[in-house]
Amino acid sequence: MVAAAWKGLASAVDAQGRVGYMQATGSAPAAATATETHDYGVGAFVLAASEMYLMVK
Repeated sequence: MVAAAWKGLASAVDAQGRVGYMQATGSAPAAATATETHDYGVGAFVLAASEMYLMVK
């Protein structure tokens, strides 16, 4: 399950290394695009990446 979840997260990274599909903060879920990114989402992605690294290390 963890590997499948990581595969999904990693697929949101574009060719320039930006993490996309980050929904803006708001009161309800909304659509997000491949080019939409936000600092808090990138931080969560990096945290997930560090945990994956520790798991496979």
